[in-house]
Parts: sequence; C-alpha cells; structure tokens
Amino acid sequence: MIQTLEQRLVELRDLRRRVNAEIRKVQGAIDDQRPRKRRNGEKPPCGTEQGYHWHRRQGEPADQGCRDAHASYERERAAQRRRSARGWDVAS
Repeated sequence: MIQTLEQRLVELRDLRRRVNAEIRKVQGAIDDQRPRKRRNGEKPPCGTEQGYHWHRRQGEPADQGCRDAHASYERERAAQRRRSARGWDVAS
C-alpha cells in the first residue's frame, strides 16, 4: 500500500507539472492577444483623444483623425456638462 501511495504521489506531481506548463502556455497566448500598455514616450494611435494630446505635447499639428477624435470628445463633454447643469444627468 505504501508503494502504491508513493507511486500515486509521483503521478500527481507529474500531472501538476504538466498542468502548470499548460497554464503558462495558455496564459502566454492570452497575454499576446491583449493590447499592451504604452510606455512613456510611445506615440498613441492616431485618431484618438490621446493621439491628439500627444501631437500637442510634441508641438506639432494634429492630423485630421486626431482632430476629429478630439472634437467628438469635446462635444460629448460639453453635452454632459449641459445635462448635468440641467439636472438631466442620468447614468447611462
């Protein structure tokens, strides 16, 4: 019986090693699919609010996509302020 338990323990440890290896493999695949965070100084994608501000900080004119994104953001922000001032601020 002792030998059987020891053998089972060896089998379970081997199984744990294989499962952990599979978990690392799957986690790596998931991590590869996630958008990674930008590091400081990296340019954000154009056509976004962040892209607009990046152009501004660089002292260069923003491209049309970034200007459009910023205008859309500002329109929504102004509308939100108006709704809030009128008491219409409903969580959506």
